[in-house]
Amino acid sequence: MSIFFSILILFVSVIILAAVSAAFISVYEKFFGSEPKKITLVIVNVIILVLSYYFIISPLIVKN
Repeated sequence: MSIFFSILILFVSVIILAAVSAAFISVYEKFFGSEPKKITLVIVNVIILVLSYYFIISPLIVKN
């Protein structure tokens, strides 16, 4: 697999992670009326990162 393709996958994954994290913060603020605690954000971001690795990044790496 080329370096360019690896960097492209990493870049797109970071953008997706940031978008999902921002959406989580917005939904959390709507339902609970306050910003989430930092530990909650860390846990949610780690879960999102693991899920995106197993369902998006890993299949793309194995495929190529």
